[in-house]
Amino acid sequence: MNKFELVGMSEDSFWKMVKVANWPTDRYEKVKIRYLKLMNRETCHNFRNTVDNAYIFLDEAVGKSVSGTGDDGYSDLLSHIIGLGKKEFYRNIKNPKLAQKRVDASNYRESFSYCIPYDTDYGEDSSYTLDSVIRSAKKAIELIQGYRAMDDKTPKWLYMISDDLTYIETVMKDFVNSNSLGGLMYLTQQKKSIQDRCMHIYKFFKDNYLELPRKFTDNTDRGLPTIMINSVVSEASKVNEYLK
Repeated sequence: MNKFELVGMSEDSFWKMVKVANWPTDRYEKVKIRYLKLMNRETCHNFRNTVDNAYIFLDEAVGKSVSGTGDDGYSDLLSHIIGLGKKEFYRNIKNPKLAQKRVDASNYRESFSYCIPYDTDYGEDSSYTLDSVIRSAKKAIELIQGYRAMDDKTPKWLYMISDDLTYIETVMKDFVNSNSLGGLMYLTQQKKSIQDRCMHIYKFFKDNYLELPRKFTDNTDRGLPTIMINSVVSEASKVNEYLK
């Protein structure tokens, strides 16, 4: 039986690293952090390329036997089979009809490939650093201050969410000013509260979208882009977990 091309590692090492993922039980971010801690940039780069080669090899074996997935679903299926490990991978190479049985049973998950770090997840530009979260928090502060600056006339339009904006801005400023791992922990602990506040802000803009002056709703779907604020605390959580 032909083998897929291995990049900078033995096949035994490759499948051991696949097994580390505990796929499909653990969530993507947890697996990604695990890989970041276990592999340096070069090793992870080689691992990703080897996964790509395993994907191509599996595709050549099972492609003609699989239908009903769509392009994205097919990609998820093959990545899922790789994530399940060596034994399942070669079972499908030997008997491609097993892949269709998995499709028929909807027995695959999106997508093992999301767990594998990219080169950009390493080094100074990585999002897995304290500085990265600080940069994101500063952008959130600028966003809130920008909306406050637009609410410069009477009657005030944002009074119903003023407490929410103040709370989020204060938490972000406290974190930025602390410039510390303790501050990162603090920001992580505020995740649920900030998400709840963002939901209230989102609902305000959604409910008042037609009445609000255009300056509050231009260039956004429903006004203040709370997705960016939520992403700050999500980023803080993953960095806090990575640095443990």
